[in-house]
Amino acid sequence: SIPFPPSFFSPLRINTMAPSGRKFKVCICGGAGGIGQPLSMLMAMDDRVGELSVYDLTVSAVPAEGVATDLAHLNMGSRVRAFGLDPKS
Repeated sequence: SIPFPPSFFSPLRINTMAPSGRKFKVCICGGAGGIGQPLSMLMAMDDRVGELSVYDLTVSAVPAEGVATDLAHLNMGSRVRAFGLDPKS
């Protein structure tokens, strides 16, 4: 048994605009990882995203700041910010 009826996932339920026509603020947790980097790029290129925050641990192989710097070089309308979390604190 599916916990949600199939109509719950209907494309008609997807809200494609932010309230009042404003742009969305999006946070990618784990944005410096293997899945987070391409997801961050896709979100940064979306016209509906106005601000993108990339979060990841400071011990990751690629720092979140490096991902944000790479995305800032793209010609897009969203603002990209990076945040790192020290797992020892």
